[in-house]
Amino acid sequence: MIPKKILIIDKAPSITTIFEFILAQSGYQVLTSNSSSTALNILKKTRDISLLFLDYNMPKIENTPLHQKIQSISPLALTIFMSGQHYEKLLQDAYKANAYSILYKPFDIEEVLSQIKIIFKTVTEK
Repeated sequence: MIPKKILIIDKAPSITTIFEFILAQSGYQVLTSNSSSTALNILKKTRDISLLFLDYNMPKIENTPLHQKIQSISPLALTIFMSGQHYEKLLQDAYKANAYSILYKPFDIEEVLSQIKIIFKTVTEK
């Protein structure tokens, strides 16, 4: 079975490093990015990404939020927004972007792994 590819996009290297280590240990192929432009380049080159974890507060590109740019490149990508704060706009943007869910930092890695399994099981059943 080919491992599912997961892209972690967060401006904090500590977040991407932890995710990469734990998810790789769980059998996933993990790509990471700490910048908006690198994330877009990865998405343009790697079309088979199954899931994105996206820091809601990533820097804009050409005055456009990163999640909107991602949607234009990969409209069907399953996305989980991550944030350290609760914003009303985050809920609105997540809804508009058809995000699968929102994770609030700090998060429990067991919860993250459980959510990934549920997502992939649900997608496989469709």
